Amino acid sequence: MKFTRVATVVAATIAVSACSSGPKEQASGDFDYVEINQSASLTIPGQLEQPANPGDYRVETEKQYPGAVGGNVNVMSPRLVRPVALGSRVLENEQQSTVYFDVVDGMGRSVADFVWRAAERVLERRGISWQQQAEHRWLTEPVSRAVEIDDDTSFWDFTDSETRQLQRSFRYQLQQQPAEHQRTTSLTIDLVDATEQQDGQTVAMSDIRQTNTEVMLLNAIISEVNRLQQQAVLDQGNQVVPLSLASNNNQEPAFIIGMNFENAWPLAGLALEAIGLTVDDLNRDAGTYFVEYSAPDSGFLFMGGDDYDALDVEEGEYEVRLVEYNDDTAMTVVKDGEVVPAAWLQAIEDAFATALQEQNQR
Repeated sequence: MKFTRVATVVAATIAVSACSSGPKEQASGDFDYVEINQSASLTIPGQLEQPANPGDYRVETEKQYPGAVGGNVNVMSPRLVRPVALGSRVLENEQQSTVYFDVVDGMGRSVADFVWRAAERVLERRGISWQQQAEHRWLTEPVSRAVEIDDDTSFWDFTDSETRQLQRSFRYQLQQQPAEHQRTTSLTIDLVDATEQQDGQTVAMSDIRQTNTEVMLLNAIISEVNRLQQQAVLDQGNQVVPLSLASNNNQEPAFIIGMNFENAWPLAGLALEAIGLTVDDLNRDAGTYFVEYSAPDSGFLFMGGDDYDALDVEEGEYEVRLVEYNDDTAMTVVKDGEVVPAAWLQAIEDAFATALQEQNQR
C-alpha cells in the first residue's frame, strides 16, 4: 500500500492513502501498447490491380501527435458546478467555471455585494489574500500546492519506495457581471499563471486540472452563499420590525417600516389581512394593495368567526401604497383619492405593528 500526501502551502498538510502508483488523475495499468510499432505498409505485387487508396483513414506513422499517452494520460473526471444555493443556477452550455445568482430573501438590495461577501469569507478561511483589479474583478496572491507521490512496485512490496515531487502554482481570478438592476449577477473563476513542476521541469497545468481547481473554489463559495442567506432569513425572523408614524417624502402621514421594500412588501400584505383589511387586488410594480375593511361579524351572510378585532376606522375600500424611503419603506393609505390623516393611522398602529412582528417570525 502506498500513501499519497497532499500539502497545501496556504492551508494545511493532509495525509491520504491510495493503492495505485500515482496521483488519482493518472492512468494506471499496462502501457505496452505505447511501444508497439506501426505495421509496414501493404505491398501490392505489380501484376495485380492496385486498390483505390483515398487516404481518408490513413494513420501517419511519422507524424508526432501532441498530447499525453500511456501513464501520462489524465483520467480525472471533470468536477461539476453545484448550484445548491437558493436562487443559483448554471447554464447548460456554459464553457467557463461560472454560476449565476438571483436575489432572494435575505440578500438585501445587491446580490453582487452579498456574493462577494461570501467569497471573501471562503478566501479568508483558506488564508488567501487578494487585490481588487476592477470594480467587479479580484486577483489573489500566488497559491502553491506541493504534492509528494510515493511510487512503489506493487501492492505487496514493503520495500522502500521512491518519492516524486509535484509542485503546482496559480492565482485565482474572481469576476462578477451584475445586472444594472442589481438583482442578478454571475460569478466566474479563472486560474491565472497556472504552472506545474514535475521532477524539476515547469510545464503548463492541464486544462482538466485547471477547471477542477476553479470549480472546487466556486462550489465552496456557492455553499457559503447558501449558508449566509439561510442565516440572514433566520435572523430576520427573530428581529422586531421597526414601525413608526411619521411623514413620507411628500410630507403626508405615513408608517415608516424599518426594512427595505423587497422585504416589507410581502409582510405588509400579510399583516393587513391579519387585522381585517382584506386584500382584493394588488400591483407590486406600483407598490399598491387594494383593500376593503369590514368590521368583525358584519354582513348579512355572516356565519361567525372573524379572526381580527374591530378597528376604529370607517368601513370601505382603501389603497395602501408602499414606496422606498431611504433604506426603509414608507406606507400611506388613501381613501377616495385622499391620503388618510395621521389619526386614521394611529387607530390601526398597535394592531398593525403586532401583525408585522407575527408575520415576520413565521
